Amino acid sequence: MTVFVPGVGVGFAHGEASLDWISTFAGRFGWTFDRWLVYGKLGGAWAHVSADVFASMNGLTASGSLDKTFSGWMLGVGTEYALRDNWSVKLEYNMLDFGNDFGDKVHVVKGGVNYRFNFDPRRY
Repeated sequence: MTVFVPGVGVGFAHGEASLDWISTFAGRFGWTFDRWLVYGKLGGAWAHVSADVFASMNGLTASGSLDKTFSGWMLGVGTEYALRDNWSVKLEYNMLDFGNDFGDKVHVVKGGVNYRFNFDPRRY
């Protein structure tokens, strides 16, 4: 982005930031009825952020970068429906909070299809 400041000059500024990855580790607790499972989740959350900034005006330049992993907590709710023959589908909402250093909370909606392998524990 080109910047013009009257009486000072013309400059250039560029910034870029990315949320590189998010990871969670949580326990799930819930209630079943018929073929439904309704559950809540509570656990830890981690996110990695990287950012680069560069500015130049009248021959003066400035730059900086950030490469940091934030840790926090997560809270979620969801439902899962058992179809047939070890198949199920689910819909889940998670809220991740990394504190004031990170900024806003991260909201994630997930949908999925699960297959459960029917291993017989008596065989081992």
